[in-house]
Amino acid sequence: MNQTPDLARLRRFALAAGLVLLGYSCAGVSLKPAAEINPLGIPLTIARPELLPLVLALVSVYALARFAYYGLMRSPSPARSRKQLLLQLGDDLASAFPHEEAAHAFFLELRGWYPTVLGRTATIHTPALVQKANHVEVRVTEFKVPKRVRLATWLEQLDYTAPVWVNFCALLVAGWVAWHAAA
Repeated sequence: MNQTPDLARLRRFALAAGLVLLGYSCAGVSLKPAAEINPLGIPLTIARPELLPLVLALVSVYALARFAYYGLMRSPSPARSRKQLLLQLGDDLASAFPHEEAAHAFFLELRGWYPTVLGRTATIHTPALVQKANHVEVRVTEFKVPKRVRLATWLEQLDYTAPVWVNFCALLVAGWVAWHAAA
């Protein structure tokens, strides 16, 4: 039974968990004993507010672990998708395809993984498709990724992995705050 969660929702949950813990820790929030809250109009009393930082930290660890597993290990990140497509070309930047349409589709997909930044995108030159007996051979003569596109792909990867590093930083800050509060 394959129950892969919705990655966008999991990403939002992980980011929210990390940001709530980070905000709670940095702001120095404290609750009065027997504090009352009214979520959705239902009156609730928090009998043990000293456990709230621990609960937020556990939620953050859970969110970090789930996104690390499903978002980074089970699903291909944008950088991994680009790398897998480039590995199909090999070191000599040549590949064989069953027909010409498959070759064109491959290069459209490869170009699609590189964003257009200020009118510039990755340049892929394939001078000719060589028809063999049962396949089409393609050799890439030029493959250039401008610096601004490289920066955009790096920022895209940084954004994709944000649920992991935001939660990690939030846990470090929460641990630091707890350590100094105990001292």
